[in-house]
Amino acid sequence: VPGLGPKQTSFLFSCTGYGQEIAVLDRHILKYLQLIGLTELANMPASWRQYENIEAKFLLYSSRQSIRADALDLAIWITMKAAGRRVSECVQ
Repeated sequence: VPGLGPKQTSFLFSCTGYGQEIAVLDRHILKYLQLIGLTELANMPASWRQYENIEAKFLLYSSRQSIRADALDLAIWITMKAAGRRVSECVQ
């Protein structure tokens, strides 16, 4: 869809039932991936390629944990959103 970036596209797919193998990489998910060492990037990826590379790492992590990507995405998002600044303070 013209005008949609990778995050918006992923979110659209996840909301329409095609999200089992998709990660919606927002700031909460990216911060988590940075915390566990899967990526050094805590900001939004600058390109589709960078987004896809991080998403592939997330999907591999999800697979290794035996958790569907959409369920893991939601669990991480809720946890990181609830933790808020406390997570950032622990990391610094």
